[in-house]
Amino acid sequence: MPMKERLTVGTTSRGFPHIAFNDMYGQRCSLQQSSLAEQPAVWFGVDNPKVQIMQEGEWRDVGLPDGALISSRMHLPQATIALLLEHLRAFVETGDIDPIECDAEETSLELQLAFANWARPRGYDLTMTDDGEMFWSLETRNAWLGFKAAHGPDGLRSKGQQLYARIRKTSKYAHQTDKLFEVRVGKAPYDDFVVHGGPGGVYALRDVHFYVLVDGKPMKLA
Repeated sequence: MPMKERLTVGTTSRGFPHIAFNDMYGQRCSLQQSSLAEQPAVWFGVDNPKVQIMQEGEWRDVGLPDGALISSRMHLPQATIALLLEHLRAFVETGDIDPIECDAEETSLELQLAFANWARPRGYDLTMTDDGEMFWSLETRNAWLGFKAAHGPDGLRSKGQQLYARIRKTSKYAHQTDKLFEVRVGKAPYDDFVVHGGPGGVYALRDVHFYVLVDGKPMKLA
C-alpha cells in the first residue's frame, strides 16, 4: 500500500504537528515539530524502542527499572534536514542514499554510471570519502578526472541515449545488485537472454526493468 496510507497525521496534546508510522519491523515511529524556541527543529525516530538481549539463540526483551528513559529520537535542526534531503531524494529515485559524487561540480548520473562501469572491471577502488565528494584512492581520482575530461561537455561523447537496466525484485538474480547498469539488447547466446550487461553478463527480458536518463534522473520504461 502507498506510504501515504500508512501515515497518521495529527497534532500532539500541545498542538505541535505530529506524523506517526510503523517501520519495516512494526516499530512505532514519528516525525514531530519540536517546541524548541531558539530555532526550528523536529523530533524523528522510534517512539518506544525495545531493549533486547541474545539468550539461547534468540532475542528476548529486557525489562527496565522504573523511571528509566531511553533517548531514541533524533532532535534535528533545519540545517541538518537540508543536508539530508539530497540523499533522501536520491534514495527515493534510485534506491541508493549515496549516488556517486566525485567532486563539488555537478556531473550527470549518466557520466557517473559510465565511469563506475568502466572503472570497476579494471580494478579501480570506488570507495568514497566520508563526505561523499571524492574517491579515497588517488589513482581513482586521477582516472575520474581523465574520464570526465574525455566524456564531458568538452570531450567526445557518443550520440543517443544509453539504455540501463535494474534487476527486478522478483527475479532469481535480484541478489546480484539493486543498482542501475548499462545494457544493450542483442542476440541471445542461449534461450531468451537478450539483455547484455550487468554483473551477470546476460539476462532475459523478464529479469529486468529498463531505464533511460532524462535530465540526469532515471526514467523507467513501461
